Amino acid sequence: FPVTIRSAYFKTAGLGRWTLGADNSAESGSNAGTKFVIYRFNDAGAYLGAPLFIDRATGLTTLESLQVNGASVISVTDNTNAALRVTQLGTGEAIRVEDSTNPDATPFVVTAAGYVGIGTASPAVQLDVVGFVQSTDGAVFGKTSNIALGAGLILGTVSKGTAPSGMQGVIGIFSNDAAAAQLQG
Repeated sequence: FPVTIRSAYFKTAGLGRWTLGADNSAESGSNAGTKFVIYRFNDAGAYLGAPLFIDRATGLTTLESLQVNGASVISVTDNTNAALRVTQLGTGEAIRVEDSTNPDATPFVVTAAGYVGIGTASPAVQLDVVGFVQSTDGAVFGKTSNIALGAGLILGTVSKGTAPSGMQGVIGIFSNDAAAAQLQG
């Protein structure tokens, strides 16, 4: 075991399978220490890992992995904190959503670097989408040169990401709010 614990053991043919109990972490006040833990063992009785830890002071529950089957709902009732917080301490993906295929060739991923991939397992930029993007109310892209999509498509420098007055429904290329070239449609 990684730590000494006060525990109950479950064995098969004299070999450990499961251990549950309280670890011997120091109790330093404020309810700290003595965490609840479950350990698991292989067929030869050797330690495999700790699939569950519960911190006595905070109630923080650490799971080695979690699989939810069926039409399950995970509900969060604390309305002062984020409903889901993922902290990636390594270099792998922070989030991966797949369909029934594993590995899914077209997942939704958030990398450790914060890149979001939709339809790709390897996003190369902050938002990497394989396929079409649809917007019913329009979208604005850019920083100094805006591309606004909505009633029309505007390329170039657009004041606050909006089309010049009277230009809704026009596809054009604009510079300083004046049409450099346009297609009426």
